[in-house]
Parts: sequence; C-alpha cells; structure tokens
Amino acid sequence: ERKNPTIKQIASDYMTRHAKVNKRQSSWQEDERLLEKNVLPAWGARKASEIRKRDGVALLDSYMDRPALCHNILKLVRKMFNFAVEKDILEFSPFIGIKPPVQITHRDRVLTEDEIRAFWTTELPKSSMSAEVKGILKLALLTGQRIGEICGISTREIEGPWWTIPSERTKNGEAHRVYMTKSALDVLVPKDGEYYFQSPVVKYDPDHKPIYSHIDANAISYAIRRNLKDYKARRPLKGDTITMVKVAENRKMAMAHFTPHDLRRTCATFLAQLGFSDEVIDAVLNHKKTGVVKIYNRHKYDTEKKMALEAWERKLNSIIREKESNIVPMTAGRKTGK
Repeated sequence: ERKNPTIKQIASDYMTRHAKVNKRQSSWQEDERLLEKNVLPAWGARKASEIRKRDGVALLDSYMDRPALCHNILKLVRKMFNFAVEKDILEFSPFIGIKPPVQITHRDRVLTEDEIRAFWTTELPKSSMSAEVKGILKLALLTGQRIGEICGISTREIEGPWWTIPSERTKNGEAHRVYMTKSALDVLVPKDGEYYFQSPVVKYDPDHKPIYSHIDANAISYAIRRNLKDYKARRPLKGDTITMVKVAENRKMAMAHFTPHDLRRTCATFLAQLGFSDEVIDAVLNHKKTGVVKIYNRHKYDTEKKMALEAWERKLNSIIREKESNIVPMTAGRKTGK
C-alpha cells in the first residue's frame, strides 16, 4: 500500500511534509480547502499511479465556468504530483504539459455611485446574508483591505482608531496599519469571543472543548453568489458534497455580479479620483514596495492613510445620501501636475 498510495494519502503527505512546513498558515489552509472540496471528492479513493493526463484534463474542464478556481486547482494538483515525484513516491506526474482550459480575464469592475448607493441602502440590507457577512462587505468598501484579513479581525488588533494586521495574516508578510474611520468602527460590533466576525461553525478539540474561529473568506464569495439575482450556479459535479443554498427571489440583490475584490478596487479607484497619489493608495492597500523604494523608503504613511480614508468616508456618505460631496481639497498625498 505504501508503494501504491491513493490520492487521499498523497494529499495528506503533501500537506504534512510540504505545505504546512513551507507555507504561511493562510496559504496551506487554502491548499487544504481546495483538496477537500475540489479534488478528493472525485479522486480521493483512486490510486495515484492510475491518474492519467486525460483525468487531469477532465477535472479542469469541469471548472471552466470558474477560471480562477480552475487555475488554482491546476497549480495545486501539479505541485502535489511534483512533490510525490521528488519524494520518489511516484515515477512521473500526469500534469506535465497540461494547460488550463480557460484563461483568466483580469477584472476591472468598479462599482458606480448608483451601484454603491443601492448596495449600501437597499440591496445588501434585504439580502439573506448574516449581519457578520454584511459587515465584512461594508468594511471591504470602507477600508479597501483584503477580504481574508477583514474576516480575521480580532479584538486584540484594534487599538483606538487603528487596526494593526500582524505580518502572519497579511498577503505580503508585512504588518499593516489601517485607519478605521467612525463608519468603519461602527461596523465592528463587540463580541464575547476573540473575533468580531466569528464563524457559526464550531469545531472541537480531542477533549471536546470548542474551538472558535472567524468566518472564512471563501464563505463571503459564496454568500454574494447565492444572493445575486442573475447568478447562474454551475451544475453539481460527480462527487460534489455541497450545493448552493437557495435564497428567496425577493431577497436577492438586483446587481451585476461583483466580488469582494471589486469592493477593494472600488475603494482604490475613488481614492484616485479624490486626488490621492499612487504611493498613498498603495500604502492604504498594503501593496508591497519593490526595487529602490523597498530598500530606502521606510515611511509608513500613517498621516496620509488617515486623510485618504477620512476623505473616502465623506465621499461615500455623500453618495449614500445622494448629496454633493463637500470634501475640502487636500494637498497631502495628492497627485500634482506640471
């Protein structure tokens, strides 16, 4: 059996000896999620040595309607088989030469002012999403932060008007300070536990003590999809264990499809329209510096981030209330022309 393991055994070995050793927690947890939901239901009991190129092609073809997921599955499974070859568990990888069947088109969706107003005042409130999920989406628009980082906000990360995301929770591995406007702080309803957005799913340790965690980022994308009027769910595949929960039509949002990242992009776009420079917007979004800037520019931009997010809060409030913005022109961090 050791000489001829199943895909489930290969996956377990990959997670234990590679992913959990070499990757950040959020990264290996995503690997684990993809394996459990998108690979093992179809392949788990099969012998790894029996998987052929045509099997890989068939698996990827089944996710053609979700290009990003298709690409992520390919990258993960190819890496898992390469690991098995390197460890002399398998003689070859069937994923050599396999290309994704569909290309990712880079999204440029930015919500218009009318969409923002509808999202905030009517569509989101009437949806079937929980109060926690609604709060997460509001913070994505208010702060421009990554959805996974918002989901994991804990009480120890908030001090006054500042939210400090520790390095182990950021995409670029660098601690990040986010200025929380009044509107953003109002979203953070205090909870009894550690997390503001605690998951309704409670796990238990071997002693049957509850282990509480925060809402998973993937649950947010799922919540949006099931609450959109025009979203067409793909047909369940063989091995699927979860089907999309139905939502009453009168509670669905009458909006064009959007993702959590589109809310982050919307925040960034409006900051640019308000006149803030790329450097300040990058500081707000926690984009990693490169080249000479990375080496020599250690400025944290706290003052500029505060000014930018306060300006965006005023603009957002004016959009929601359908009033002309009364934002005072600023000079700090603004683009200048000659």
